[in-house]
Amino acid sequence: MASIAVLLVGESASYPNSLTANSSSGECGTIVNIPEPTGSDDCSGATVTLIDGIPSGSLFPVGTTTNIYEVTNGSGITTRISFDITVIDIEDPVIACPANITQDNDTGNCGAIVNYETPLGTDNCSGVTTVQTAGLASGELFPVGTTTNTFVTTDAAGKTATCSFDIIVKDTEAPQITCPASITQNNDPGICGAVVNYEIPTVTDNCNNNLGILTSGISTLQLESVSSASGIPSAISYNPGLVRYYSVNAGNQNFSISCYDGTTGAFISTTTAGFDYRGSWWNPFTNQSEGNGFSSGGIIVTNLDGDCPDGTVTSLLPANQPNRQSNGDFNYDTNEIVYYNSGRITRVDRTTGTTLGTITLSATPESTNYALYSIGYTGVERLEYALFDKSTDSVHLYNLEGEFQGTSSIGISSNDFNFSYENGLAWIYNGGKWNGFKILDFSISIVQTAGLPSGSEFPVGTTTNTFEATDSSGNKSACSFDVTVKDAEAPQITCPNSIVTDTDPGTCTARVTFSNPPIVVDNCVVETTQTAGLPSGSNFPVGENFVEFTTTDGTFTETCSFTITVEDKVLPEAIAQDLTIALDANGTATITAVEINNGSNDNCGIKSISVSPSSFTCADVGANTVTLTVIDNNDNISSTTSTVTVEDNIAPTAIAQDIILELDEDGNVSIQASDLDGGSTDNCSGGSLVLIAGSPYDEFLNYLDPSTYASVSPPISITVGGNPVNGLNGMDRSPINNEVYIVVKPSGGGRRLATLDPLTGVATIIGSNFSENFASITFDSVGNLFGVTGDGSSTSESLFSINPSTGAITYLTGLGAGSDGEAIAFNPDDGLIYHWSGRDSNFAFESIDPVTLVITSIPVSGYLTDEILGAQYLGNGEFILANLDQEFVTMTTTGFSTQLGDTAPNYYKGMEYAS
Repeated sequence: MASIAVLLVGESASYPNSLTANSSSGECGTIVNIPEPTGSDDCSGATVTLIDGIPSGSLFPVGTTTNIYEVTNGSGITTRISFDITVIDIEDPVIACPANITQDNDTGNCGAIVNYETPLGTDNCSGVTTVQTAGLASGELFPVGTTTNTFVTTDAAGKTATCSFDIIVKDTEAPQITCPASITQNNDPGICGAVVNYEIPTVTDNCNNNLGILTSGISTLQLESVSSASGIPSAISYNPGLVRYYSVNAGNQNFSISCYDGTTGAFISTTTAGFDYRGSWWNPFTNQSEGNGFSSGGIIVTNLDGDCPDGTVTSLLPANQPNRQSNGDFNYDTNEIVYYNSGRITRVDRTTGTTLGTITLSATPESTNYALYSIGYTGVERLEYALFDKSTDSVHLYNLEGEFQGTSSIGISSNDFNFSYENGLAWIYNGGKWNGFKILDFSISIVQTAGLPSGSEFPVGTTTNTFEATDSSGNKSACSFDVTVKDAEAPQITCPNSIVTDTDPGTCTARVTFSNPPIVVDNCVVETTQTAGLPSGSNFPVGENFVEFTTTDGTFTETCSFTITVEDKVLPEAIAQDLTIALDANGTATITAVEINNGSNDNCGIKSISVSPSSFTCADVGANTVTLTVIDNNDNISSTTSTVTVEDNIAPTAIAQDIILELDEDGNVSIQASDLDGGSTDNCSGGSLVLIAGSPYDEFLNYLDPSTYASVSPPISITVGGNPVNGLNGMDRSPINNEVYIVVKPSGGGRRLATLDPLTGVATIIGSNFSENFASITFDSVGNLFGVTGDGSSTSESLFSINPSTGAITYLTGLGAGSDGEAIAFNPDDGLIYHWSGRDSNFAFESIDPVTLVITSIPVSGYLTDEILGAQYLGNGEFILANLDQEFVTMTTTGFSTQLGDTAPNYYKGMEYAS
């Protein structure tokens, strides 16, 4: 009889197919207690054996464990039963990130190499994996700023855990600012300064350069491609109005054109391009996406369907590109399409399609390998053209002249297409997506904190120009340089003309005003000071007053000067009084000017007062006219007359002598007073005034009685150095020193000025030979000596002044001419010089003002005399004249002449009183 083994579990008649349990904390499983199954048979001795799985009470691993039991009866007959024990892993993996790290940038880098402990996830079960989903790996160059590093760990059950930490790199490196060298230049003409142009300081920084080029581009946005896209991505354009990017693929008109969200970079749609694109750009003037194609594809408009392209195009211009592969871009500042090929940039007019010209790149760094067909236009001044260098994975920037300006490293590669510049970003297609990099950052500010901008008018002197550079992290540095403008323009100072003025009434000064300061012209501000003389409005003394002004502009000093001459033309007031004097026992008397002066005065003071004559003899008993001459301190002369009455108040001394007389035959005898005179005396006995005269033809000095003009004593010789002279031409007495001056002809020499001792005839020479033939001389009242020339013909003669001390002569004026003969004499009563010339009907008589040199002709009447040799003023408007007929003649100041007779014993050229 067959036996059937039956598996019993507890008291139940059946057993579950599976059992589920959750993992225990920290364990990759859990302890599961399974009720031990039991077997039954109609025969005893049945056994239950676990032949596969895990015993009850053991740690069952996460997952499903199948336990298989075998029941064997006593007859060895077996049967099996199995069920699953499933342990569910309910515990998440664990991952712990390090703490945030803050670190300064590495010198010269816009970042820092940062090492950190890479976090690894743990789990209750094995098979956990950890992946970095954001940030940079340990040991990488972390850019300035905050980089969030995110790690995700995943266990075998697909449970994940995430942690993040920040690496903050601080830019502590100040920018390096370099100022230009100091500048020195001269002022611009007429300006107190100069317009100076200088280069703006250059700035380099670990994070960007002075042009704003970032050393390393910053990844900003990515446009993810989709598997349905086809072709080679060659360019993108950006629609700012719809915030969309349009990516074109080169190679075939059937290749795709894709549309992306401009903010997130998320893919929106793709469509067949409908055009074999190479380049693509946005035209801001027409608000449309444009592009250029392969070979003869020309310029087209990319048509849109709503936000994105619809795959159709509108043709604009035929192709005009340097290479059929050219990837063009749009210069919206000049309405030009630009292409790059083989070191040159070609410019094409956007409206007409004509080539405007080409630009050859210059200053290109060595070992460059530019993408042959791609170019980007940035629109940034001085950094207009962008080219991708495949050798260094960087963008090179050029200005409009094709001059290299700088580099921004990108760090990912591209080929001959795959480069574009749009919406302020450099785009590189790499790794199945467009990568947008910010390569320009103008956050470095350069601020001028002192001085003047380039192109300003800098003042004379030194202007320090200081510039401060501040990077985006607030680090600052400064530099300075000087602009020195030299004033090369001297001031022009113009003083007033010299001033001549008279003294003010009643004073010896003149109040004079003049422009103060004088006229000064200069490009700069000047300081003008009076450096000599009295200021304007002062009372200037008589004479020449020197006034000087000095002006300086800080570099040059100039002076000007002028004179203020104050002339004292006010004659002194000569006031005389009459005087009565008595002769002394010798029959002489003298007076002084003090005795005659009666309060003479002058505005500038009196230098001297003299009286002439000042000595008297018995011949002068009675009334005598004397002249009081006043000379002020400025040599102005005034004269007046008074009467000096000379009295002889000394009685004669009678001395009688006894005499014995014999009567005559008639018994008479007669006597004379002289018989009884025993030597009676008187102070005036036999005294008389003597007139002296000389001839131009001999050596003798003659002594004449002034009343009869007869000789009173034998003549004596006039000698010079003991030698007789050849003649005398002119004679007069100085009112200053009372000496007699003559024009003498020494033996063997020309005419000379000399003084004469009238008692001895000795002449003393003054100066050298005259250059003129003087015929007559005269003194005026103040001692000025005048001479007239004479040549024995009817030629006009001249009046000269003669220096009594040196004999030097000065021409004054020409005179009227008679037929022959010249003579002059001074009239102290009217202050005029009188001049005679000629004879008979050809006779000239005139007066001369010695101050103004005004000449007045005077008609002659009465006795027509022969030519005049000598003249002397008698007084009362009358002159005594000696002529060539050896006669004396009188003539009044009105020209009336009277003959005195043939009384002259000689030819008298000069006449003067001996005392």
